[in-house]
Amino acid sequence: MNGLFSDVPEGTYTCKILNIETKPDAKNRMRMVWTLQVTEGPYQSCEIEKKFYLTFPKAVKCLKDELKILDVEAKNGEEFEAQKPGLIGKRIIIEADINDHGLHLYYIKGYAAETEKEQEEMAAIGW
Repeated sequence: MNGLFSDVPEGTYTCKILNIETKPDAKNRMRMVWTLQVTEGPYQSCEIEKKFYLTFPKAVKCLKDELKILDVEAKNGEEFEAQKPGLIGKRIIIEADINDHGLHLYYIKGYAAETEKEQEEMAAIGW
């Protein structure tokens, strides 16, 4: 992780999940921050932050809905923390959008298809 985050234009991107952590923002609001790295296209290697503010019920519902897209069922933070290591390194598809206030939003659409290299690696070990 380079620590330099960028916003990407609206569109669909394949990203790798580099990190997921829960931490307060400057206003002391708890949020879950996903660090994602774009893996393909002209924005390859750009790192973006996807944030869920855990103090807002609507944001928590959005988090749970997006986790379901990734086949992660968690009723609470403790259950999620137990499953979080399985997400790190996974490739996902996100949709980037800009809302009416000019804020960049990122929506999880699902897992990305395996790359040809990943398929070859799996075949090499008999999968």
